[in-house]
Amino acid sequence: MTATQQNRVDRLMPGGVPRYVRIYDAGSEYQDRYTIVYSGAAVAKACGGEHPYTSLTRWACSYHGSCDEAVDSLLGARPPVIGRKNHLGRRIAFAELPECCKEFVLEEYKEYWSIPQPKEEI
Repeated sequence: MTATQQNRVDRLMPGGVPRYVRIYDAGSEYQDRYTIVYSGAAVAKACGGEHPYTSLTRWACSYHGSCDEAVDSLLGARPPVIGRKNHLGRRIAFAELPECCKEFVLEEYKEYWSIPQPKEEI
């Protein structure tokens, strides 16, 4: 990976955590417990001006996604800060996701942002 590519990765994923993602937990009583909203102008532009989002089960074994301009805000309101609630559930930090969900989100995030995968050494 070149220095320019590494700088881009560091900007988009500081400390290995996706920067432009908002995560909501609706609670264990819901099948689609987690909603992941991929934010950021570049991703919205690639999705026709809307933000892609994915719903995940606790085990990330099933999901569905779509695009919506204001998926996590109502009537032009700003999305809630971590720990606060909205119609999707309580906003949580990436670290609070189960490991299998983190892996899924990272993979999808890297696709949206065209982040190169490190080459495996043999």
